[in-house]
Amino acid sequence: MAGVVVMGELAGQSQRAKDTWTCKIGRSGNVPQGGDYPMRQAIARAYKELTGEEPDFIFSGWGGSLNVSEQAAVDDRLPDVKAIVAEQRAIIDRAVETIDGALEFAAAADEQQERGDA
Repeated sequence: MAGVVVMGELAGQSQRAKDTWTCKIGRSGNVPQGGDYPMRQAIARAYKELTGEEPDFIFSGWGGSLNVSEQAAVDDRLPDVKAIVAEQRAIIDRAVETIDGALEFAAAADEQQERGDA
């Protein structure tokens, strides 16, 4: 199945993560307008056939991307270890920025509450 990558990693993840299946599919530059709807409906039908239940949620959309390892698999080659490390470093840096921002917001909210501005 050329151009299709299906992945699902379960080891070491929370139960909620184990209950969430991930799929990346592509590549075509010819997806028609509204092309997400039939894909979403097909996945919902397959999920119900497999589990006997309706999915609680479906997040999907065109415009995603492959990470370094996924792209290497699609290209049928080994991934560049330095590129993987750089990619992971960027993810960590973004997470640190998000956490720092949340901590700053929480500290400002605490100060405001202490002053009685809330």
